[in-house]
Amino acid sequence: MNLHREAMFLEENDCLKAVNEPWGAGPPPLLWAGRTLDGSWQWRSSRILSPQIAAKLEELLKGECFEEIKGLIGASRMEQSVCCRPENLLQDEGMVLTLAELETLDLGRFSWLREELPWAAPCLGVTMEGRLVSVCRSVRIGTGVSRGHEAGVETDPTFRRRGLALQAVRAWAAAVKAQGDIPLYSFDRDNTPSRRLAEKSGFVPYGEGFTFW
Repeated sequence: MNLHREAMFLEENDCLKAVNEPWGAGPPPLLWAGRTLDGSWQWRSSRILSPQIAAKLEELLKGECFEEIKGLIGASRMEQSVCCRPENLLQDEGMVLTLAELETLDLGRFSWLREELPWAAPCLGVTMEGRLVSVCRSVRIGTGVSRGHEAGVETDPTFRRRGLALQAVRAWAAAVKAQGDIPLYSFDRDNTPSRRLAEKSGFVPYGEGFTFW
């Protein structure tokens, strides 16, 4: 869970400073909380809280009183995600995308990669007849010695349901591991296709994240 948090956010004085976007930091949520499968909680706020508020927040988290938490910190919404780690990863083939490689491909709907690529490596792609049809890249990268990389995967809608996203994710995970880092995968709790993709790729849940805005 620490690797996930360090990849998702930039921190200062144990407070959330910004969302860790490879292409530029964005404003942080009011609160992020993570719960592991054994029920252990950790959290970070975007501001220093009084001891009384912090104690109340921990009590509400343990009781899963999310509506009360929103009221306590003034949040308007909460996002809940499932956090996954690699286990029994299966390697698959994919093209390591560089700026030079992009110039040789029909990028189709992925033309934005030219701008994003320098901050989202490793980036692995699957092609069909010279056209880029599926991509998986590191959309959040931690800063520790053993860094966590959060996966971001997209497939051209015309080419979905062919196993191409699965191929891209497996190839990306292998590339992250090859450079000594740890591939991570998270998705919205209600996103069934993303859950299935994670499972097929060899990722298993280790906890849940709760982000309050």
